[in-house]
Amino acid sequence: MLLLARHEVDFLLAGELAVLLHGVHDAPRGLTLWYRPTEDNVRRLVEALTPLQPRSRKGSHPLQASTLNAAPLSGWEIDGVLVLLLGALPALDSYEACLTRARPLDLSGTSIPILAQADLRAMQAHRGLPGALRLSHWLEDSPDLTPQELGPPWGRFPEVMFGDVADQAQFERSRGWMLDALGEPPLPRLATPGSTHVRFVWLRTWHRPVSVRVDHDDQGTRLVSRRLSEEGGYTPGSLDVDRQRSLDLRTWREVERLVLAAPLHHTPTRTLTLDGADWILEHLVGDSHRGAHVTSPRPDHPLRRACEHLVDLGDGLLREGGVY
Repeated sequence: MLLLARHEVDFLLAGELAVLLHGVHDAPRGLTLWYRPTEDNVRRLVEALTPLQPRSRKGSHPLQASTLNAAPLSGWEIDGVLVLLLGALPALDSYEACLTRARPLDLSGTSIPILAQADLRAMQAHRGLPGALRLSHWLEDSPDLTPQELGPPWGRFPEVMFGDVADQAQFERSRGWMLDALGEPPLPRLATPGSTHVRFVWLRTWHRPVSVRVDHDDQGTRLVSRRLSEEGGYTPGSLDVDRQRSLDLRTWREVERLVLAAPLHHTPTRTLTLDGADWILEHLVGDSHRGAHVTSPRPDHPLRRACEHLVDLGDGLLREGGVY
């Protein structure tokens, strides 16, 4: 940040590091910079960062003014740190308005503006915000919030996945809207007498969001595979894969075996997925709705085995971009 200041780059510190500096001590240390999108300022930004050899998270192209002008949100790895560069932040007022509310941070005698608490809360409340920018830790200090106070989306995921209402609140806010984009309802809405439902939602930071659902009842077993057209760290776009097919009883029994072997319960985690993937597996039988969320599980994790099996049953396009 001092490097940017020395190059007279105009920027606001946003994202999870800003949350950390406002006193939420367990927020991760990724860096999000909202720069003033003028021609001269973009040029100074590129000049400041180029010697650090930033590596794009979406390809091999170098950091250039044309790259930033073409993408209002871009991700770069600099010395092992994920840096998100924003030329626009639609969840908030203009850059100038937010700058007037910013909190100054004194860093070795240089004043660094940090996005105000009210603006960080507005980022969190904005359902259409790109995945890489959604804040997950801001509600940690508000355990008494009720579902009514939180508003939609609420109830997308089983309560057993969460440690408390604050844990559920942050997760529903940051991931629930993606189910809407995928056209996936909360599983209990699909329940009928004697039915069983399994769903895997795969939200990779830099690749397309995926869902695979299996519905089983006395009429048979159906598999629904869906994928969105845009990368998970950006706007979701629209469905570019939406396919259904029947499964035979033997295939269903294998799905059921793997899901029953998976640990579907609350797994404590306080890590925001900035450079990885959310693996969300749910199982609904009657009134029993279980589920678990794991961030980029290791290859031998029992939840991962069940999820990868579901992906393999779905459309072959679902694995594009890699498994992580």
